[in-house]
Amino acid sequence: MSDDSATASPAPLLVKSSSTISSESVDYSESTAAGAYYYLCPRAAKALPQFKYHGQDCSLIYKHILSPLAQYIVDNWTPTWAAPNSITLFGLCWMVVSYGLVWFYYPNMDEGNPAAAGGDDGDKTVPPLWPFAFTSIAMLIYQTLDNMDGKQSRKTGSSSPL
Repeated sequence: MSDDSATASPAPLLVKSSSTISSESVDYSESTAAGAYYYLCPRAAKALPQFKYHGQDCSLIYKHILSPLAQYIVDNWTPTWAAPNSITLFGLCWMVVSYGLVWFYYPNMDEGNPAAAGGDDGDKTVPPLWPFAFTSIAMLIYQTLDNMDGKQSRKTGSSSPL
């Protein structure tokens, strides 16, 4: 194997035009010279530090229920000393517990299925359904806490551009 493969130029970039897809070579020499932004052209590498994320959710449930609920909890119940990442981590704990419960009660995801037991449904015990109810509640708690962490970071002034 020769050492030429390490210095070979990258594959051409496919650029979609208005009617067809054409192959256009992109010069990565400037971006690879610095070792960073290998996959970005120089113009994109210059624009990256000015990037500002503007996320938007147009869901009516989010707009009228979930976001106001998270804002209310942050404004009235969340102390200012609580770190935003700890709020998300607390929500993640709910999800880990719910996944553990489902794994414990349904390790093969076919429990309670007579066909999986060879057709003899008399010997097959049906596991409880409450882990699924717990998982749905845990998902609601997680998404609310995840929503709250952004609101908490803006409240405490610890938010970043991303």
